[in-house]
Amino acid sequence: MEKRRTANQNDWGHVVFREVAMELAFRDFDMRTVKVEINPTEALVKENMFKPIMVAMYPEKRSTTELTTEEFNNVMDVFIDALRDRLGIYVTLPEERGRNA
Repeated sequence: MEKRRTANQNDWGHVVFREVAMELAFRDFDMRTVKVEINPTEALVKENMFKPIMVAMYPEKRSTTELTTEEFNNVMDVFIDALRDRLGIYVTLPEERGRNA
């Protein structure tokens, strides 16, 4: 059985979601840009941007707590690439990225 995502990955994910929400707000995006008519928050970024990618990649998973460490990193990579390519948002990642904890 593969290891589930780590607490450090969880923490790292929330740092990324918070940074994305702040950057979206700074650029005057609202959640209509990502199909919801409210200001971006960490929770909305996770639920409306990250989790749809997660479910598309791993249809059997419904919660980030079900992701293995490798699955979490795979989803985060796609999420970060999509932010860069579609919205021009570049996320600064910590050196370790929560991968090995």
